[in-house]
Amino acid sequence: MGPLRPCQHGPLQYSRTTRGIGAQFNPETGHRANVTLRGSLVDRNHEVGVAILGASLTLDDTVVRATQPDQSLGFGDGVALASSPTCPATGQLRASLIQDNARAGIASFGSAVAIEQVTLECNAIQLNGETDYALPGFPVSLPFSFDNLGGNLCSCNEQTSSCVVLSSGLAPPDALGGPTSP
Repeated sequence: MGPLRPCQHGPLQYSRTTRGIGAQFNPETGHRANVTLRGSLVDRNHEVGVAILGASLTLDDTVVRATQPDQSLGFGDGVALASSPTCPATGQLRASLIQDNARAGIASFGSAVAIEQVTLECNAIQLNGETDYALPGFPVSLPFSFDNLGGNLCSCNEQTSSCVVLSSGLAPPDALGGPTSP
């Protein structure tokens, strides 16, 4: 992968929600944000626990749990990453617990995600990837990827299963460019 060019996108405005942590590229300069969460707890948020739009996320030794749908917008993703056509989102998740999120534990919208020693526990959908989705003003069709670096566990109620990536036709949360309110 060569050097990253500045991202280009019009200004983005999101409705007020009770979401957790969010980061996006700077729409004025096109520079990607680089976010690292280490030894953190992201708990009982609405809409999305950690939202990344056209930015880079490193999540290490962190718990993201109990994300619920927003009353008006829905969703309930623990970690959600979305790429724009000019600005990729990437995620490196290590030694973390993604637990009890109402929709997806980890959702990738055209983003590259690597997971290592991650426990996904009792999320409605453990791993979800979408190639076709919409950002404000335009449809997007970008490939997603999940790189299993080993040591991952998917389970619920002491029942272990394979960590399988689903494509359930999900839309990105508002925090990642879904519908907005004036």
